[in-house]
Amino acid sequence: MKSRKFQFHIYFRDGFKNVCNHIFMSFSSILTLIITLTLSAVVVLFVVNANSFTVDIESQITLMVEMEYYVSPSQINAVKNMLDDHPMVAGWDFVDRETGHRNMTEIMTAESDVVGEILEGIENPLVDVFHVEAVNIDSLNSLQNFLDLHPDIQFVHHPADAADTISGVTNAIRILMTVFAGVLMLLAVFLIHNTIKITIYSRREELGIMRLVGASVGHITWPFLIEGLIIGIIGAIVPILFTLLGYALVYDINDGFFAINLFQLVNPTPLIYQIGFTMGIISIVVSLLGSLFAVGRHALKE
Repeated sequence: MKSRKFQFHIYFRDGFKNVCNHIFMSFSSILTLIITLTLSAVVVLFVVNANSFTVDIESQITLMVEMEYYVSPSQINAVKNMLDDHPMVAGWDFVDRETGHRNMTEIMTAESDVVGEILEGIENPLVDVFHVEAVNIDSLNSLQNFLDLHPDIQFVHHPADAADTISGVTNAIRILMTVFAGVLMLLAVFLIHNTIKITIYSRREELGIMRLVGASVGHITWPFLIEGLIIGIIGAIVPILFTLLGYALVYDINDGFFAINLFQLVNPTPLIYQIGFTMGIISIVVSLLGSLFAVGRHALKE
């Protein structure tokens, strides 16, 4: 047991020594990891918040149903009963033409007394309006088609195009950022592989002697794996701090909102801890993969 502890002490010492001896290559690998993992954290935070925002938008989408100009109270009540009984309708709100005209006049009067007086003096051009909420976003089209066929309904406004546009833009950005992060991840593996390879090349005579005297595979490979592990741990520190402190800071500064109180941000807890932990694991795995590739191809070949 003491011998094994001593050996691991030697392995760690050699691993640190390898990092220091090739500081520029090690720094390039660490910097690539920092950029890659930081971008990956941004991608994940963006995706989580974009999905949350899309769900919020979809839950608020309603159809604005304009009635014909001349409809009787009994026709209005018939539409209300129809909406109450329809399985795709989650709820509705009704604004009669007089209320709508009064609200518009009050708003315009607050802006300009002259405009308000003009609106009060003309005949009410508005129609009765229903704001209809569907049970889910997928049923909006079917509900719109159903309401369009009603003889007392003049027009049905479908606002889902805006949500589709927002969803399409966020998906495109998400895909581009994910691909870019993936490319950087491969670059990180490549750089770590080269860093370990240079270390192996500088010690090729020593490794050859070790193989000749019967040194075990573990005795040869462990220092290089630990070198990769050290690179992975150091490379994970900045992305983890960025995730834990950066997102929480943005959330607190903007009171949980983003872009002029338009987007509700996801609560940092436990999101930032989950992402930070994942970033640390990914950094170590990527570094060990680069080390294993280098060791397998160069340190152990005859």
